[in-house]
Amino acid sequence: MRNSLHFFINYGLKVILLIILTSSRVPLKKSKYLQDIPKDDTVSSFAARPKEEKIKHGESLYIRIMSLDEKTAKFFNPGTGSSIRFSDPASVYLYSYSVNEQGYIQLPLIGDVKVRDLTVEEVKELVQKSVDEYLKETTVIAKLANFQITLLGEVNNPGPHWVFTSNVNIFEAIALAGDLTNVGNRNNIKIIRSSNIGSKIYYLDITNKKILESELYYLEPFDIVYVEPIKGKNFVFGQFPYTLIFATITTTLLIMTYIK
Repeated sequence: MRNSLHFFINYGLKVILLIILTSSRVPLKKSKYLQDIPKDDTVSSFAARPKEEKIKHGESLYIRIMSLDEKTAKFFNPGTGSSIRFSDPASVYLYSYSVNEQGYIQLPLIGDVKVRDLTVEEVKELVQKSVDEYLKETTVIAKLANFQITLLGEVNNPGPHWVFTSNVNIFEAIALAGDLTNVGNRNNIKIIRSSNIGSKIYYLDITNKKILESELYYLEPFDIVYVEPIKGKNFVFGQFPYTLIFATITTTLLIMTYIK
């Protein structure tokens, strides 16, 4: 009886350990980026370049008008000054101009200016032309104040993230979210992108170096990036379960010692 029980415990322990080891491993190949670049390829060139995006509804523009006549220039720059904290999204939002549903921003004295479907540089030239009617020797500064991207699914820090640059690529976005989890599917990342005619879903494989040449390499304002889990996630551990293995071995040894 004891020999049978002893055999059963040994056999059961081996089976449990085998299940844990085989189910907890995520192949290293599945967690790598840009896998097909040869090791001896020390320099690789790719054609993808950030494009200057057209301004959309909901975005915010920071516009500042500089002039030698500071008193008059203040009428064009209400509320601006040293109190602006450009690292704070709320502060940037309050001191920038939001594009309304009709595609306009409202500037002091100048009035409504249609900026939708224009680039930032085109907005700068348009505002400069309007300001020159009131002041001479002025300089207009126009920037995209910030934009938001949202990362969901198998990332370590999901949620909305503010970007304070004119361009951000998919890898920079992933870095903002603290990288992908071990079970994040790197072969089928979804990007949900809104436009005037609706939303589209695009698919990215960031294990393939061709992503560097794709038009989707650079994200657009308000893109939603969704990382789905790999198949069989329910049977995969995010980290190797050392504690569980040691606990199983210890418990089994105690039972065997007690039986003996």
